[in-house]
Amino acid sequence: MDVSKPFLDVCVVGPHEPRGWRVAQEPDAHAKLVGELVALAPERIVVEATGKYELAIVEALVATGLPVVVINPKRVRDFAKSQGILAKTDKIDAFVLALFAAQIQPALRALPSAEQRALASCTAYQQKLVTDRAALRVQLGRAGDAVIAASLLRRLEHLNQECRLLEAEIDARIAACDLWFERAQLARTAPGVGKQVARTLVAEMPELGALSDRQAAALAGLAPFNCDSGDSRGRRRIRGGRGRVRRMLYMAARTAVRVELGYRLAYEKFLARGKAANAALIAIAHKLLTALNHMLRDGRPFESRLPA
Repeated sequence: MDVSKPFLDVCVVGPHEPRGWRVAQEPDAHAKLVGELVALAPERIVVEATGKYELAIVEALVATGLPVVVINPKRVRDFAKSQGILAKTDKIDAFVLALFAAQIQPALRALPSAEQRALASCTAYQQKLVTDRAALRVQLGRAGDAVIAASLLRRLEHLNQECRLLEAEIDARIAACDLWFERAQLARTAPGVGKQVARTLVAEMPELGALSDRQAAALAGLAPFNCDSGDSRGRRRIRGGRGRVRRMLYMAARTAVRVELGYRLAYEKFLARGKAANAALIAIAHKLLTALNHMLRDGRPFESRLPA
């Protein structure tokens, strides 16, 4: 399914010729489409993530027990190019998604609950407010006119108030759920992990503790990828993953190397090997994520396993 605000473009591929049709983004049309898909009994339904316009139909599909996976549009676009499909329309995109489902067979994953998605939306918006507040502070420092400075101060105070209200709401939601509260409390025993990092981990990485260390690193965007060819050994770089989680862990790593001896020694070792300071901090963030994954898996507070 290719998703836009007004329409869903659907394409089915299988033993017969591909067929496609268009459905309005309305509850009645969704119900009819779900009934048609139940009758087809598809092996897999791939829906492109499109600014949350896909959520209504995905929830309807999941509620009926249909096998659905929400996919990153970049993966599908890269797949289309690999197939020599360069044209792009909604109809073509739906066909490419169906072809991608048939050939690549992306793994089916459980959709986060509505409560989990709502919490993640709150933390994402709260971090956006924090970013806006930082930008306002920069503007305030450069304001050369008293009228502009006063206006910026009023806006800054409003943002401060909004941040406080939103943080209180997020903390209240986490406290109201025993599982979320326990995970947040455990995470905060790790060095560098304060309220903000714990909120983000609980809201945006609920899988942590149920993953292998390699999977956790890839999901957080902290897994370095090789860039080698023949005898050439390129510099390994991180990419992809959940950007907000990665940024929070990076900030936590900056604190961890100051307050925890084991992480500080590991950081200094990375520097002595010739790693750039930023790359060394990324490596510490990776180690911190691994520790958090073990903590949440075992239900135990942080214990330094690095040489001190």
